[in-house]
Amino acid sequence: MKKIENNFTVTGFLGKDAEIREFTNSSVARFPLAVSRQERNAEETNRISAFMNIETWRKNENTGSFDQLTKGTMLTIEGYFRSEEWTDKGGVKHNRIVMVAVKFYPPLYLLRMLYTVLLPGHRSLSKYHGLNTHCYTYPRFFFVLFILLILFW
Repeated sequence: MKKIENNFTVTGFLGKDAEIREFTNSSVARFPLAVSRQERNAEETNRISAFMNIETWRKNENTGSFDQLTKGTMLTIEGYFRSEEWTDKGGVKHNRIVMVAVKFYPPLYLLRMLYTVLLPGHRSLSKYHGLNTHCYTYPRFFFVLFILLILFW
C-alpha cells in the first residue's frame, strides 16, 4: 500500500507584506501568495491568477527569516495542509484548509544559475535537481569572463 503524504511545494509572489503576530514562545506570519498559470481557449491565451493564504510559525529566536516576507518577493514554499474546524456564535459549523509553510526560500533555479556562474564546479544543488550541475559550469564561467573582459577593456 502506498503511503500518502500531506505536503506541497509551490512557487509564487507575495501579494502583500506578511502580518506577523508574536506570542510568548513563538511567532506566526500570515501572507497571501500569488500563483498563476496560462489557459488556452481556442485562439487566445489568458493568464489565470489565484491567491493562496499561507501561514508559517517560528520560535521567537528564529524570526529573522520573516524579513524576506515583503510584497513582490518570489519564494518557493514547502509545507503541509492543516484542517481547522470551528463553530461560530450562531451554532454554524465551519471548516477550512490552512496551508502551513515549513520552509520558504528563493526559487532553486535562481540559486542554481548563480552557483553555476559564480562558483565553477560547484555541485551542492545537483541533489535538488537530480542533475550534474557542474557539467557546463566551466565553459559558462569563462564565457561570462570573456564578455566582461570585452566590455571593460
